[in-house]
Amino acid sequence: MNWYYALGGESRGPIPESVFAQLLAQGVIQPDTLVWHEGMTQWLPWRDLQPAAPPAVDVPPAPDPSADPNAPPPAAPIPQVACNACNRLFPEDDLVPLGGSRICAACKPAFLQKVSEGSIAWDGIHPGALLPKGLAHGQLSEAEVLERDYDIPAVELISQSGRLIFQEPGTLLAGGVVATLAIVGLQMVPYVGFVLQAFFVGPVAGGLAVAYLRRLRGAPMTIGDVFAGFGPRFWPLSLAYLIPWLMSAAVYLPGVALSLGGVILGGSLNTGPGGGGMSSVVGILSVAVILYLAGMVTGIYLTIRWIYTVSLVADRGYRFWPAMSLSGRMVSKHFWQHLWFFFLSGILTTLGVFLCCVGVLAVLPIIALAGTVLYERLFHGLRANGPSLYRP
Repeated sequence: MNWYYALGGESRGPIPESVFAQLLAQGVIQPDTLVWHEGMTQWLPWRDLQPAAPPAVDVPPAPDPSADPNAPPPAAPIPQVACNACNRLFPEDDLVPLGGSRICAACKPAFLQKVSEGSIAWDGIHPGALLPKGLAHGQLSEAEVLERDYDIPAVELISQSGRLIFQEPGTLLAGGVVATLAIVGLQMVPYVGFVLQAFFVGPVAGGLAVAYLRRLRGAPMTIGDVFAGFGPRFWPLSLAYLIPWLMSAAVYLPGVALSLGGVILGGSLNTGPGGGGMSSVVGILSVAVILYLAGMVTGIYLTIRWIYTVSLVADRGYRFWPAMSLSGRMVSKHFWQHLWFFFLSGILTTLGVFLCCVGVLAVLPIIALAGTVLYERLFHGLRANGPSLYRP
């Protein structure tokens, strides 16, 4: 009698009874190992067949007098492989390879849903269970990336990023602190600080994102990676920050302009004869406040919609406008989850400011790393669209 057994999700055999007995003695076949032999209707754990354990030597079974001596031997079973979700055995061709796992058709929808939610991690070298794993980076088109659904566990992202930051303060924390000080230092330059910030934040933020991406993808990270944006990719990164910032700020202009107009009109009326007409000024200022609030809501929406623009330019070599478009399409799938992540990050930043401003030097690297992990969850596998800062 020949035996088959399942090991590592694959069917092994046929083997004679003597070899089967040796594998039992060596502990290769355990009580919960699935086994099968000719005549069985299904695979069963070995524990269910122990009373019928094979002898230590290969003794041919007695012939069945009722059997047809000219009948062909029964066909060997098709090699079976276990589904990595339900552990049932199927012919290998019936399983779908997904991120290093083999999944049956019945388990595929639930498995993909768990992967998109982050509760199942793809096989790979990336640390933690928050990253999609097992995909060779740079193999997917925009359409394939956009087909993936996702979930944003904001609290978990930030808490795990905080732990990782303080586990590696010499690189992750130091890199974030250097980037933060560089941006703050630009703001403090007399007269031209505002202009310098507008052009230099993009390269600094892009360099920090790529530095963190190197760590998340298993490559070594150095502090010098933070300044990788000050090179051939300087202007694309500058525009990736400047253009979305200008467009988000422009929505405030109607409210600001109307407010200035109301103030000027009020001043002229007060200095004129009688000082009347103040009701018109109040009306103008009321409309200005409404426009300003509407601009604030719109500005927050646009800021969140384009939040991945700099990372796409730095990591995948996009130009600013295609990067803004792809970022917007991905964010729009779950805008409210992004808003909650944005809101929570703002609260933590405010708390960091209240801690004598020193807390910001710890909080901002955590938020930057959490944002980079989130970017990796959404865009992992996207193929490059041009020269980028990222080097494996």
